Amino acid sequence: MTLFKCAVVSLLFTAAPAMAASWSGLYLGPGNNNNYTSLQLVETKEGSIFGRYRQISVSEFGTKIIFDAPVSGAAHGNQLVGRIDRHWLEGGTLAFSGTRTNTGIQLAGGEGLQSSLVASSESEEQTVVAELTARAKKASDAVRAKSGLSNINRALNRAREFQIRGADTLTALSKIPVHYNNVLAKQEKMAVYARSLPDSVARWQVVSAMDQLVSRDLKGTQLKVENSISSAKAARDQVVRGLAQAKELCNQLDPAGSLVPEYASHCQLVQVADEATVKLSQELSTLFNRLIEAYKVAEARSEILSAEVNALR
Repeated sequence: MTLFKCAVVSLLFTAAPAMAASWSGLYLGPGNNNNYTSLQLVETKEGSIFGRYRQISVSEFGTKIIFDAPVSGAAHGNQLVGRIDRHWLEGGTLAFSGTRTNTGIQLAGGEGLQSSLVASSESEEQTVVAELTARAKKASDAVRAKSGLSNINRALNRAREFQIRGADTLTALSKIPVHYNNVLAKQEKMAVYARSLPDSVARWQVVSAMDQLVSRDLKGTQLKVENSISSAKAARDQVVRGLAQAKELCNQLDPAGSLVPEYASHCQLVQVADEATVKLSQELSTLFNRLIEAYKVAEARSEILSAEVNALR
């Protein structure tokens, strides 16, 4: 039996009244999942029965009638026979019979209709709805809590990955200024050698080799550096957004929730990861700025050397 069935049964059978002689009244019973069944009957003096048969869905946001059809029939003592006049698209007329019980009606009918309904009142129906709504909200809260914990874990995993890749990026890119200097040193030697050559053809060959060196080892390296910086910034932004969402989830934690211990331990890690991310981001930003300046200096000196050698041709 589902939680929702348990709610209806426990609430309705706790203080179920003895059945009156008339069939008139409101009857409630459990449905599937988060639904309940409502049967409203009116009995005439002649023993005719009419009313409405409803199936009502309950969520944390309220109720929704998912089935509603008129009922008609006739009562004979403790027995009644009738039909639920469904729309033909819903299957057409559904015949049923009912037996009076100490607490309500036992229904049986076509298409597997079996339901124990309890004589109730509108206030009791409101109580049932309130209980089912609370249970629905509790179930939804549990789902959201698990989803939130999963999102926090995802943010922490990305933060850990950022620490690993960020440290590798720091190590690799920290060597770039020295690389630029080495390229310039080679270019300086080429320029000196070119100046010593009397043959313009030989000088042209040196100029060509110098251009290749600059294109491959200076400008080519700078392009790789720019790609690394762009990737690092994108990864950083993703981690920062994820941790911000994780902190928001931690701030929204329900103190009475079932996952409080797990949340508490993970939220402590979020704070640690956030501080580590800020520190690494600052280190990367400082390095990026240093690389930009280093390339500007190297590029300016390289262009001067290239111009001087080209003038020799």
